[in-house]
Amino acid sequence: MMGSDAARFLGLPAGKWCLTTDRLRLAPLTADDAGDLASMTDHRSITDVITFLPVPFTTADALDLIGQQAAGTDLYLGGRIRDGEGTLVVVVGLHFRGDVDLELGYWVHPGHHGQGLAREASEAALSAATDLLPDRHLFAECRPDNQRSWRVLLSLGFVPDGDDRPAHRPGRRRLSWAPSLHAGHNGRRSEEC
Repeated sequence: MMGSDAARFLGLPAGKWCLTTDRLRLAPLTADDAGDLASMTDHRSITDVITFLPVPFTTADALDLIGQQAAGTDLYLGGRIRDGEGTLVVVVGLHFRGDVDLELGYWVHPGHHGQGLAREASEAALSAATDLLPDRHLFAECRPDNQRSWRVLLSLGFVPDGDDRPAHRPGRRRLSWAPSLHAGHNGRRSEEC
């Protein structure tokens, strides 16, 4: 089903997924990130919106989420501030859905909302994903009342699907990525994570 694309996408050397932006260093999450992931994610403003995250979100839950990457259908990139401390502030997920779709999702630590980090991290991940898998259909899902996230997705070049195709998760609308609307490229690959 997803075989060769998933292997090509997720089986690349880690360096292919080490991305830098003006403010962030993004790299695949590993077990070493579990404590930081639990700390940044265990907020009701995140767990109440992202339905697959349990409440509370513990270090054990973080390890489980990171472990899902081994199946070859999910990749979680942790975005750390490039300020010396390397604080984990954003997670971008890329998820294979069937034979042709690739879903983008993200969450940001509540203390860093409104700083453009979701857009910056997602733009870098989109750029890498389209370079590596140009034939995949990129999409995202968003609750219509989540105006902040809706604006981020629109600014990245996503547009609501006109056919109102049901979203993967209840209460969400599906948006497809329109490359012609993508405003730019804000991610550079780095050889080191």
